[in-house]
Amino acid sequence: MRVHAQAILLPAGWTNGNDPAAPQRKRIGRQPARGLGKPRREAGAILLYLAEKTGKLLPSDPAAKFDAIQWLMTQMSTVGPMFGQFVHYLRFAPAGNDYSKSRYLTQAVRVAEVIDQRLASATYLAGSDYSVADISTFPWLRNIPALMGADVMAKFPNIVRWVKAIDERPAVKKALAEVDAVRGKTTPFDKAEAATLDKVFGRGQFAAA
Repeated sequence: MRVHAQAILLPAGWTNGNDPAAPQRKRIGRQPARGLGKPRREAGAILLYLAEKTGKLLPSDPAAKFDAIQWLMTQMSTVGPMFGQFVHYLRFAPAGNDYSKSRYLTQAVRVAEVIDQRLASATYLAGSDYSVADISTFPWLRNIPALMGADVMAKFPNIVRWVKAIDERPAVKKALAEVDAVRGKTTPFDKAEAATLDKVFGRGQFAAA
């Protein structure tokens, strides 16, 4: 978690990868990680690269390994997209998007239900050991109380247990402290200029249509 966070934390002045001066670094608007031999993109791929390179965070048993990869892919294809859209319509979309906000809240709750059910029978997403699947999923589910209200966590007791366990890991504590330090050096979204938000979200003059 610590080395992953150090590799991909967004720097001050981040513009969603839309830097025309560095086209070799841009891949569909993603900010690539440095310090890995060469720029690499996509958080899931970066996690797999780090796991293979260090021999950690992935089981050695083939069946268990692909179970971990399966849950990593679940985060990439479902958890991140559903929670990401929910956060966008909750916090950043203009008024009049009640349908979209309701739809993605429903999807985010469904995702959380699936994860909670999985964690009812396993300590971590891939089984008994902490893995890349937990690293990728933790940042989204850790924020459920802030997004949906603290009361909703009563529906997800296994996620509560899992988040608490990961929060206590020394490397996670260090990574979260680094995230807070970076956040303190950047402009909060609620104080950002409208043009900056338009660029980040690809809207206004930056929209395709």
